[in-house]
Amino acid sequence: MGWTTATTENANYVIELGWHTKSSETQEVDAFVVEGGEKILDLGLKQFETIAEKAKEKNKPIFVACDVGNGGYAGYYVDYPIRSTTGLAILIDVTLNKKNISRRKFFAKLGTTLFLVLPTSSLIASVSGNVSEKGKLQKREFFRKINAICNQLGISVTSLRSAFIAEQAEAIAKLLEQRIGRKPRIQITAGSGHGDIKEYLQNSELRRYYLKHFPFNSFWVANLEERKAIEIKFQEGTRKETEYRLKKSEEPRVSRREFFRRIIPKRKA
Repeated sequence: MGWTTATTENANYVIELGWHTKSSETQEVDAFVVEGGEKILDLGLKQFETIAEKAKEKNKPIFVACDVGNGGYAGYYVDYPIRSTTGLAILIDVTLNKKNISRRKFFAKLGTTLFLVLPTSSLIASVSGNVSEKGKLQKREFFRKINAICNQLGISVTSLRSAFIAEQAEAIAKLLEQRIGRKPRIQITAGSGHGDIKEYLQNSELRRYYLKHFPFNSFWVANLEERKAIEIKFQEGTRKETEYRLKKSEEPRVSRREFFRRIIPKRKA
C-alpha cells in the first residue's frame, strides 16, 4: 500500500503498509516497529526480512509489537469468512422476501449486512492499494482511508491489532527519546490491512477505547495487559533480543458516542 506519515507528541512516524511476501521500502529512521508475534522475523516473510537487513546495515533496533494473541490470525481465517457469509445470507433473504417484511426490518437487515461485510471491504481496499504504483502516496492514501474506516466501523480484529501496534509504538517512542535525547523518527511496518494505524497514533483516546471495549480483546491480543515488546539488535554478526514491559497508559475518558464520532475526523477548514 505504500507510505503515509504521522506525527505525535512522542515521535515522527513513517508508516509502510504492504504485502508480507514482498520486500519493504525503508527510510532513514532511528528504529523500526513491526507487527506480529515474537518470532515474526523468523517466518521467512520478505517484508520483515528486508527490515532486518536494513536494521543490520544501519545498526538500528527493531521492536516487535507482539500484537498477535491466542486467536492468532483468526480475524482473517475465521472472523471475516463467517461475517461475510452471514451478511450475504441476510442480503439474499432480504432480496427474496422484501415484499413480506416491513420497511423498518428491511433497512435494519441491510444495516446489519453492511456492518458484517465492512471488514471484508477493508481487505478489498488494502488489496487495491497494493496494486497502486510504488511511491505514489496520494494514490494509495485514498485506499488507506477506506481501509481505515471499514476496519474501525466494522469492529474488526485487524483494527484491534492496529490500535495495539499504535499503543506499543508510542510507548517505544518514549523509550527511544530517553535513549537518544531527542524526539525519534520511527518506521512502522505492517500488512496492508492495517491502514488505520495512522488514525490510532494521532488519537490516543480512540485507540485506548477500542482496546478496552473490543469483544474478547485479551483473546485476540494476549499481550494486552503485559504490554511486552521485543527489541532486536544486530551487533558484530550476532542477534541480541531484549524483552521490555511497556508502561500501560491511563484508561480513556470518552463516551461511546464520542468514540464513533472520532472515527471519521472532521475535514479541515
